[in-house]
Amino acid sequence: TACGWGKTTDSQVGTTDVLRYETSIILSNDDCKNVDSNYDEEIKNTHLCLAGDGIKSICKGDSGGPLVADNVQVGITSFSYRSCEAGKPSVFTRVTEFTQWIQENSDVIFA
Repeated sequence: TACGWGKTTDSQVGTTDVLRYETSIILSNDDCKNVDSNYDEEIKNTHLCLAGDGIKSICKGDSGGPLVADNVQVGITSFSYRSCEAGKPSVFTRVTEFTQWIQENSDVIFA
């Protein structure tokens, strides 16, 4: 589940006052690239991708928000080429790729 306070359409002025969320399946990076060729060079091992028919993409104002699976934050909202467009991939930074850095630079301890 991804959530955020961002716009709900590209033409919207400002962000929403209502926390919005979208639940979908996390795609493999290869499947994400197959959904939209714009992502071929951009998707790295440090990313997670969320997309699906009718699933809204992240939009302006959502950056930094969480991607949660089984009550664990697995991603941080990063980018989308097709902001706010349903069915297009949303890309998140993969938290597990940075756990060592987080532990070394904060008081957070991972179990």
